[in-house]
Amino acid sequence: MQNPNKYVVCGILGVVGVFVVAAIYGWVTYSFFCSWGNRGTFGDMFGALNAIFSGLAFVVVIIALWHQHDEFMKSEEARNVERKHAALNIYAQTMVLATQILQDEDARSARRHVFEELEGKKFDDWTKADKNNAEIVCHTFDSVAAICRCELLEWKFIITNRSYTILKAWKILEPLVKEYQRDRDPRFWSDFKTLAEKAKTI
Repeated sequence: MQNPNKYVVCGILGVVGVFVVAAIYGWVTYSFFCSWGNRGTFGDMFGALNAIFSGLAFVVVIIALWHQHDEFMKSEEARNVERKHAALNIYAQTMVLATQILQDEDARSARRHVFEELEGKKFDDWTKADKNNAEIVCHTFDSVAAICRCELLEWKFIITNRSYTILKAWKILEPLVKEYQRDRDPRFWSDFKTLAEKAKTI
C-alpha cells in the first residue's frame, strides 16, 4: 500500500531545496564579491539559476502527477474489488433462486406425478391433470435453463447431480413440448430442450 505522506515529504524537500539554493547563491554573492559590478558579473554567470528553479517546479509537477496516478490506481483497484463482490453476490443469489425453483413443493409434486403416472403412458391418453403437472415440470426446468442461458449461472450447477432427473423428465415430456412448439411458438420451452441436450453430455 502506498504511503500518502511520501508526497508531503517530497513537496517539503522540494521547497526547502529551493530556499537552500537561493540562500547559498545569495551568501556566495555577498561574501565573495565586494562591488556591485563584480556581483552583477557573477550573477550573469549564474543566470542558469532560473533553470534550476524551473527544474524544481517541474519536479513538483511530476510529484503531483505521480500522486494523482497512485490515487487513480487505488480507486480503480477498489472499484474492481467492489465489482467482484457484487458479481459474487448476484451469483449466490441466483443459485438460491434456482434452487428454490427446483425445490418448490409444487414443482416436486409435479415431478413425482410425471415420473409415477406418465412414464410409459401414451401421450394421447394424458388427462388434463397429467398435462397440468407436465406443464409445471416443463416450466420449472425451462426457467432455470433460461437463467443459465443468460449466463447468470453455470449450466453445470443445474445439471450436476440432476442429469438423470432432467433426462428422464425430457424423455417423458418431449411429446408435450413438441405439441406446444407446433401449436403455439417454436421457441416454447426451448431452454428446457437445451438443458436436456447439455445433460446428455455429462
